[in-house]
Amino acid sequence: MPAAKPITPLMRFGRLTILREIEPHRVRSGATRRRFECRCDCGTIKPIQLAALVNGLTVSCGCFAREKLGALRRSHGHTTGRGRTKVFQAWISMRGRCNNPNNKRYADYGGRGIRVCDQWNQSFEKFLADMGEPPSPRHSLDRYPNNDGNYEPGNCRWATTKEQLENKRKPRRRVTQSK
Repeated sequence: MPAAKPITPLMRFGRLTILREIEPHRVRSGATRRRFECRCDCGTIKPIQLAALVNGLTVSCGCFAREKLGALRRSHGHTTGRGRTKVFQAWISMRGRCNNPNNKRYADYGGRGIRVCDQWNQSFEKFLADMGEPPSPRHSLDRYPNNDGNYEPGNCRWATTKEQLENKRKPRRRVTQSK
């Protein structure tokens, strides 16, 4: 059997870089296990048993497992534990204004007959494929060129506040009756 390769500082195992050997760890059986202080790519420093490093059982401080779990919870990568991306929030808001009578803006959208096309209503991925990401944080979703039209490909754009103000519908004139 060939001799084991010596473990030295700066050796890498997955995301972990060995910094130095530290005091051994005593397990239940009474045996001791060699341990090393390791720095993860994320910056965390943590003691790891040599066997876990060499056998590939430990490849990070735990950040790799958290990332994988997070990826499983996100089907499209546009939601996180605490928030949503701008494009995902635009999709949620668009659907709420047009589909939910309890939405405070429903009267101006769904109540006026403005709808979301079926492909966008049913799939964020299709909406994202057609619209792409907003060019900047200042851009928001705008129905253009037809402000009275539906949310659908060919009638939506990412626009600045100034562009949206230029695309507003004209207020209805109230007819006053004279006595």
